[in-house]
Amino acid sequence: MARFIGKNTDFTWFSGVVEDRLDPLFAGRLKVRCLGFHTDNKSELPTEDLPWAMCVLSTASPGISGLGTSPSFLVEGSWVWGYFRDSGHQEPVIIGSLPGKPKLYGNPDIGFNGPTRRSDEDIEDKAIEDYSTDNEDDDNYHKSVYPKNINEPDVNRLAVNGNVGVLFDINIVVTVNYFVTVGLYQSHNITCVIYFITCTTFVSFVYTCVIVVFVCVLIKLP
Repeated sequence: MARFIGKNTDFTWFSGVVEDRLDPLFAGRLKVRCLGFHTDNKSELPTEDLPWAMCVLSTASPGISGLGTSPSFLVEGSWVWGYFRDSGHQEPVIIGSLPGKPKLYGNPDIGFNGPTRRSDEDIEDKAIEDYSTDNEDDDNYHKSVYPKNINEPDVNRLAVNGNVGVLFDINIVVTVNYFVTVGLYQSHNITCVIYFITCTTFVSFVYTCVIVVFVCVLIKLP
């Protein structure tokens, strides 16, 4: 009788890094290098020899006949965890991903890193006068695409009110929408002010003030 989890084997879980998402079956499977089970030496165990892992879907997705959502949005370099559904540890199942705060860029030449390079041009093949050692972009050949940034959380910048690189963040959009739809022309001015102060950040406060003054002038608020 075949040995499978739940019948006659112990529950074996793992954590690891996604190294390939180009599933030839288009079934959303991923190749994962698992800590404690696989070496980081790609000469001994190249990415193409890693087992394919399936992703667990929520009950909101039937997982059949193209219904529901896509299996995953994991990328090369994503840390994941899950379990093996066989005793030979060749059928991993991914349950979820593990965000963190990277301190180093990924090295595509070493396992447990995204294998996709930021540049196809190796600076070692360039003449010494063709690049500057002060320019970190010159070494993109030895950096994985992910993580894109270091020394900052993996969560979305909007969630931590970080530098999103745009003038209007989500707080401003929500606040302006509230002012325009229910505040300024329905005599709910006090409510609007309270909402304005509590829902915006200090940085967006300045931008929002300008918008509010502009709108007030337009509608001739007394």
